[in-house]
Amino acid sequence: MMAATSTPSNWELAADDLLAVMLSDTDARDHVLFTRGVMPAHMPSVKHRRLFEAIRDCVALGEPVHDTTVRDKCGSVVPLDWYSQIALLSDDTRLMALDANITLVRKHGMSAGVQRLLRLADDELTRGKAYDNVTARLMTALASLDGSGTITGETAEGMADEFDALMDAPPANLAMTGLPWLDGISGGLEPGHIWWIAAPYKSRKSTVMLNMALGLLMTWYTRGCNGEPPSIGIASREMPRVRITAQMIAMLAVAYIRRRNWWQERFTIGTTSHPLHNISPKMLLNSRSGYRQWDPHRVEAIDYGRSQYAAFGRQLRVYDRAKENGKLSDIDSLFSIMRRDKYVHGASVFFIDYLQLFQPDGMTLFEFMSSASRKLQEFAGVEKITLVVLAQQNEDTIKTGSGYSGGIKGGGDAPSTADYQLNSLYKAGDFADDPTKLLLTMKLSRHGDGGGDTKRVHDIHPQSGLLFESDWTVRI
Repeated sequence: MMAATSTPSNWELAADDLLAVMLSDTDARDHVLFTRGVMPAHMPSVKHRRLFEAIRDCVALGEPVHDTTVRDKCGSVVPLDWYSQIALLSDDTRLMALDANITLVRKHGMSAGVQRLLRLADDELTRGKAYDNVTARLMTALASLDGSGTITGETAEGMADEFDALMDAPPANLAMTGLPWLDGISGGLEPGHIWWIAAPYKSRKSTVMLNMALGLLMTWYTRGCNGEPPSIGIASREMPRVRITAQMIAMLAVAYIRRRNWWQERFTIGTTSHPLHNISPKMLLNSRSGYRQWDPHRVEAIDYGRSQYAAFGRQLRVYDRAKENGKLSDIDSLFSIMRRDKYVHGASVFFIDYLQLFQPDGMTLFEFMSSASRKLQEFAGVEKITLVVLAQQNEDTIKTGSGYSGGIKGGGDAPSTADYQLNSLYKAGDFADDPTKLLLTMKLSRHGDGGGDTKRVHDIHPQSGLLFESDWTVRI
């Protein structure tokens, strides 16, 4: 005897009709996504949710919504026979019932979402999670399940009210990198913006990233801890996270030596004299506990770096390729880590080092860069997070000083998504033989002062990579 199939719920039937209309009607898609604000979380099942996401991604990327593109994005999660049935459902009756189906899907989706959030909060509290952290995340998640689905403030009257409320609010608490040149151009890192750091191989783009990350944290610490601390995530396919940790500790140690006026002090190994500030991540990783036998002032500086790094606590997270450290393998794993980090830790700034390393098999670099940059732009806007994306430059750009797509290797839509594009070049031009100089160029400044091609030569500590312009280095 054949097993009885379960009867679809009203929620599932409404979602079936909604998806069918979205597959066939452009105006309906825009109405569902932009006017009524339906989200994947409102869908009743994994297959409904994946089909909805595939249609939404096609719209976001400007791709046609037809069987080939949608099915490719759905993968094996959506059964072919079920997809075919959905694709045949659309008709004028379902189009006329679109708003009713949207209302029903949102209502059930919100109810189920609230139940899931409450169960998760209860489980976290049972396992001893801090009440304040659980409550804060719960309130944020509940607020994101907006029940109205309507657009507000589109009239001049409504927008004037919104602007009045904005102007009566306290000043924006933008995250500052501690690098006056960058902060002066941009005003700080603004939620929803994307920064690109582009450079040829071995031109210190990762070092610039770590100076920005360290500056964000240390600027907050050294200015009296006003406002909310920055919450920073780093996803690195370039360096393992222990190497990132070692470099940041080395930078902190060098800053400590500079602050204590020990810069001219030296130590001796055998018959050779070395500067006290000669501290690098490689030295730390190789010496391990042996560093405690070094000059007492060097030991004190490294101990400071270790204690200050540990004090960052949950405000800094680092992910790499290792399975236990996030298992970053491709672009899907990157987005999975970023979504998790935003939910668990409330990330305000996320660094990606570097994008071309996340290219999957079977996709050209141009296709990958076009798709990935658009998805990153959407993620930054939806999640209200600042993304700092590292990328390699075109060889032609490196040789000639000019090039297609702002010099980013793979081109595509990367420059069009950039709010700021920063290029770095180590030992460049007049300083080709000087390891203490780093040339930074603000290639694009869409929202800030200075426009494009604004340049500055920075003093850099060759061993640790610390940029001396960082104003927190004289206040630790």
